[in-house]
Amino acid sequence: MSKKINFFLLLAIVTVFAACNNANKPTEDVKEQKEEVPTMNAKEMAVSDVQEENELSGNMDKRTSMAAKKASDEASNKAANSAGLKDLSSATLNNGSNASTPMTDADRLRQRAAAQRAGGGNLIDATPAAGKLEKEKAKAKSTVKNTKVSTPTVNTPTTEMPAKMVGAPTHDDWNALLVQNVSNTGKVNYQGFRGAQTKFNAYLDELKNNPPVATWSRNEKMAYWINAYNAFTVKKIIDNYPLGSIQELSGGKVWDDKWINIGKKTYSLNEIENGILRPTYKDARIHFAVNCAAKSCPSLHNRAFTAGNLESLLEKQTKKFVNNADFNTITADKVTVSKIFDWYGSDFGDLKEFLNKYSTTPINADAVVDYTEYNWSLNE
Repeated sequence: MSKKINFFLLLAIVTVFAACNNANKPTEDVKEQKEEVPTMNAKEMAVSDVQEENELSGNMDKRTSMAAKKASDEASNKAANSAGLKDLSSATLNNGSNASTPMTDADRLRQRAAAQRAGGGNLIDATPAAGKLEKEKAKAKSTVKNTKVSTPTVNTPTTEMPAKMVGAPTHDDWNALLVQNVSNTGKVNYQGFRGAQTKFNAYLDELKNNPPVATWSRNEKMAYWINAYNAFTVKKIIDNYPLGSIQELSGGKVWDDKWINIGKKTYSLNEIENGILRPTYKDARIHFAVNCAAKSCPSLHNRAFTAGNLESLLEKQTKKFVNNADFNTITADKVTVSKIFDWYGSDFGDLKEFLNKYSTTPINADAVVDYTEYNWSLNE
């Protein structure tokens, strides 16, 4: 009996001991489990993430880093709690397979950004300090934009551009009129000129508005004045046509009448021939290029003079006039020539020597020289 009591007593003690032992074991497991849990809470982890983010981005202003950090902590805790994140530092990312990849800094930033969006904010603008920083930057940009920069004025000397240089007239219109209204022998159709006065007046205006300038060549200037003399002579005739002779105009002194406006000056026919052509160019052949509208004048050539044909036409017109029996009679011992050779004798020098340059009949040195009467009838 006593042994049975002792057995049950021992059994009871063992049972109680075992129960006590089992009761204490979960507590130790919990203790051990607690020791395995990192002591860093969610707030501290979020702060750490923000610091890492600042180091990676390098965009946070140093002067506001502390304020931004504090505000970022609060936003991070709110976002982490909303997303249900317990341990950002030890989280892993599923790569779409059964394996897991340890979280990198970039992964952590992406996950944290997702947490911020879940919390209704964003990584930067959710923090009051960051928002203040952005406002300050925007204000600074606005200030720079609206600030008027004073640029020093540089007084650059202005160079007055010269007036556009007008080239010598082509004399194309005058050439066309001559071809149409002057025969190869020099007979002039003044009625034809009158019927083409629009074109004729346009050419005269071209002469009036484009007087010779220093940049023109010698031939351009000389051709201009020869054409001007001939064209304005024709103009004088058709303005008073019909008439029998040019000498009927201005009391026989038509060549002294100043009525030709060229540039800013007014000229007479005499001023063009004797004030410009003869003294300027000193070329006796000019007398066979200009025409005075009379039958005894060297014929009006039915082509316009130009810089290109000037020399050849002067030679052609001189030779043509010297050997024309209507104007001159030349033999070896005696010559009867136009009064032009008398009036302008100084231009020709030794007359017989000049004539021999162009005459088809050689003239002896002792030949007698005489002059014909001048026929002032209109050359039509």
